[in-house]
Amino acid sequence: MVEFVLISGVLMLMLLGMCEIALVLHSKMAIMAAAREGARRAAIEGGCNDKVLAKIREELQIGFVDVEKARVSVTPTTASYGTYVTVQVDYQHPIMT
Repeated sequence: MVEFVLISGVLMLMLLGMCEIALVLHSKMAIMAAAREGARRAAIEGGCNDKVLAKIREELQIGFVDVEKARVSVTPTTASYGTYVTVQVDYQHPIMT
């Protein structure tokens, strides 16, 4: 019993750390998917517009990412065929544990 009490703090710390890492990785993957879909939509629509931003917000909500805390930038604002489109989503994941 004494040995369990001594090691249980370390075990709980490791368990909570693994859970926090899993939550951060989940947010990262959801943000990457939202940026990818936003870039795809911007390439189809011809640059940054309301449909592109709505698609990014929709993808962030699907991934349970707080849309209000995410900063989205799409460059260029207008694009034509062959133009590279860049979507950047900045998000500060809140630490839960």
